[in-house]
Amino acid sequence: MNNEGTSLPRYAVLFRTHVWDDFVARQYKRLLALNPRGDVFIVANNTSGAFDDFADPALFTFDKSDLAALDLPDIGEKGLDNAFWYNIDYPLYVFAKAHRDYDYYVVFEYDVAMEGSIDGIVEDMARCGHDAIGYDSRQPMHQWGYRKSAVDFYEPDEMRKELYCFTVFSARALDFLYARRVEMGKQLASRPELKWPHCEIFIPTELARNGFSLVDLTRYGRADRYDFQPAILEEDVHPTGSNRFLHPVLDRPRSLQNIVKYEYKPERFFYPRSGFRRHLKRFHPHEYRPLLRQSLNARMRKVYGRLATSLVKVFLG
Repeated sequence: MNNEGTSLPRYAVLFRTHVWDDFVARQYKRLLALNPRGDVFIVANNTSGAFDDFADPALFTFDKSDLAALDLPDIGEKGLDNAFWYNIDYPLYVFAKAHRDYDYYVVFEYDVAMEGSIDGIVEDMARCGHDAIGYDSRQPMHQWGYRKSAVDFYEPDEMRKELYCFTVFSARALDFLYARRVEMGKQLASRPELKWPHCEIFIPTELARNGFSLVDLTRYGRADRYDFQPAILEEDVHPTGSNRFLHPVLDRPRSLQNIVKYEYKPERFFYPRSGFRRHLKRFHPHEYRPLLRQSLNARMRKVYGRLATSLVKVFLG
C-alpha cells in the first residue's frame, strides 16, 4: 500500500493502540478494508512490553524512553501514569521523527470506525491547504474538565478544544507542535508550578493562534456518533453507504466498562425508564453486576457515607 503512481501526497496511517487482542485485530482489518493508498502502520505504546513478541512488519513501537530522547516532559494527569494518553501528540512526534518522508499523518485510534475514503480526505486537505482535522463536541468550554489545564499558557478567549480519535496532520503542523511542546517543557522545567495543557486544547489552540488551517471533521462525514461516550457495540456497526465517523466502537466487555464508567449517577439503574438502564439491558446481569456494584459503592461512599453501601448489597447481592 503506497502512493506510487497517484497524485496523492505521501501519507502514513497510524493505527494507534496500546493493546492487541482479537477485537483490536478486527479493528485493524477494518481499517485495511478501507484500502488507503498511504502506508499503514500499527503504532503501539510498548511501555508495558506487551508488543515485545509481536511480529508484524507494520509495527512501530514507542515507550517512555522516547520522551527524554525528544526533550518531552513525562507529564500525565495528576496521580496517573498516562503521559501518552494525556498527550496524544507525543507518539506522533516520535513517529514523524523516524519517518520524515510523509506530507500528512493520519491518526486512526483502535476504537474508531469510519465509512469514507481516507485518500479523498488527504487529497482534499492538500488541495485546500488544510493542516489539521479536529472535532469540537460543542460542549461549552466552561464545562470542559481540561480547560483548567491550559490557564497558565492561554487566555480564555483564545482557547479551543477538539477531539482527535481520527485526525490528519500536515508534516509542517507536527513540526510546529513538537517545537512548541519542547519550548513549553523548558518553561515548565524552570517554573514547575505551571499547569501542562491537555492535548485536546494544546493542539487546536496552538495551530489556530499561529495561522495554521484547521478543518472540522464534519466536512468529511457525519460525526453524530463521535464522542468519548456512549460506547457503540462492535456488532451494531453496519454499512450505511454514507460517509461517517464512529467513536468509541468497542467489543462487549469494553463497551460495558465504558457505559458504567461514564454514568456519574449509577443509581439511575433503578429508574425504569433511564437511559443507563436501557443501555445495560443489552447485557446479561452477570456481565454488568460486578461493575455496577463497584460503581454504586463508590457513589454511595461519596454522597451518603459508607453505611449506605449496604443498600447496594440488598439490590445486587
